[in-house]
Amino acid sequence: MIKAKLSNGALVLGIEERNVEHLKAGHPLHLLAEEVGGFAGVTQLLIVYGETLKKVYDELNDACGGQLPPFVEPQRRSDS
Repeated sequence: MIKAKLSNGALVLGIEERNVEHLKAGHPLHLLAEEVGGFAGVTQLLIVYGETLKKVYDELNDACGGQLPPFVEPQRRSDS
């Protein structure tokens, strides 16, 4: 993985296939703020993957120790 914080404040994460396979296996990518010079008050960044939004929620909830509020399926917007 390529990790960088640009002079304009942008955080850049370049992930490779190995990282994607890690995510698909249910293992979050865990980045410490100090690895890129800080996130201005944020101590870490978790990146998770799921085939559906519910699966993304489940991965995040697991990574956060089950601390998220219950999942609510978002309603689709109508185009009218």
